Amino acid sequence: MSEQDDSESVARFEPVLPGPAPFTKGSVWAKQIALDLIPDPIRKVFEFTFESYDSDGTRAIHEQRIETINRLAPGVFEHVREHGLERRFAGDASLPRSRYWSICKDQTGDDDGNLVFELYNYSSISQSGLIGILDTSLSCVGEFVTNLRGGQMLPENRVFIELLRPVGATSSAVEAFFPNAARSARLMFYVPLRIKQLTFERLVDLRIPQTAAWFASALSGLTWNIQGEYMSPFPSNPPELDNFIDILPCLLDQKPGGGDEAVQVAGHLLRVIGADALIFPSARSSASVRFDQGQIHSHTAWNLVDYTNAEAPHTSVVICGLSSWPTKIVPGAEVGPSIEVNLRTDHSWEWSVRGLRKWNHYSRLRKEIYHLLKDHPNSLVNEWLEVAREEDFTEIISQLAGIKGYESFSGHIVSRKTLVDLAP
Repeated sequence: MSEQDDSESVARFEPVLPGPAPFTKGSVWAKQIALDLIPDPIRKVFEFTFESYDSDGTRAIHEQRIETINRLAPGVFEHVREHGLERRFAGDASLPRSRYWSICKDQTGDDDGNLVFELYNYSSISQSGLIGILDTSLSCVGEFVTNLRGGQMLPENRVFIELLRPVGATSSAVEAFFPNAARSARLMFYVPLRIKQLTFERLVDLRIPQTAAWFASALSGLTWNIQGEYMSPFPSNPPELDNFIDILPCLLDQKPGGGDEAVQVAGHLLRVIGADALIFPSARSSASVRFDQGQIHSHTAWNLVDYTNAEAPHTSVVICGLSSWPTKIVPGAEVGPSIEVNLRTDHSWEWSVRGLRKWNHYSRLRKEIYHLLKDHPNSLVNEWLEVAREEDFTEIISQLAGIKGYESFSGHIVSRKTLVDLAP
């Protein structure tokens, strides 16, 4: 397999689909971090804190994909060298981060905390240490934000971030990045949000049951017409599906960028057929939707990727090595997030992902507590670590709140738990 930097020389393949894509016209309110409005000094702090948000964080996945293509289809495809970070449903690494949005309820920017949980996923405790994230567009955390700043209100439509440095649990990378910051100083900054109504002519909205059913069938049964030769992007032949709920665990894969190549097969396909945008469930929160009588009556934790006028994918096809579709959101977990279906007909449905936001919260909290206690000379360390393994942190948090230097961390956990309680 050769590599080349000229994407124009890569042949484009035609997809064979079960029927025309059910594009819809529609408008949604959405928000994103306005990276282009962040002053350069703050941008550097943001990139340090969220090291994989706007950088090449999927190189290992990319190399694994090359290996998969070589193994399953040796010598069939030319490969284009990718640059940048591959996001969920991007299709390849040529789609920029600015194309991603969190779906809001209305013009206030309320997304039930979905963007906050997406952001947490891009930070590494080993680098940034403990952090707290507050979205000032959410009314549920407004009181905490005011208290945090000593009664001073923060500007609206900002994401407020604090790098926490409790005694004995700081990050050496943080100390190196802020060499002149006093040990007692609180490191806080905020970044602007962009809240906007987006309108599309060719929208693929997975909240709509008919659209979701087409998506499951089109993706799982996809075949490419390569100059009269037909080939599936799934050489290991997982079964074809026509039920979106059956493919949902795969779409919610917890690895960065969706991990498995199936979501990139989907993104590549949607860009090739000219979709303007895709609305898809968040993999960091507990998505839900209720659709009836041709209308979306309620929804939580959905994202949008905007393909409008995007350049063509730099890769001709994406190969996925799946031999079967996962049945669990977190494979191997005895007790983990699940999907609950309350209603499903041809034109109506109501379903929710149960416990995914809570699972992400406690997975991160376990890492945070290990980071807090790894060098702490406290007689309760071993006892606390045992409790941490059992995922019951209430007693730990209450005790940390009484230790100097830990108060702010405890407060941020209470704030994050408020968002967890909003989710199914």
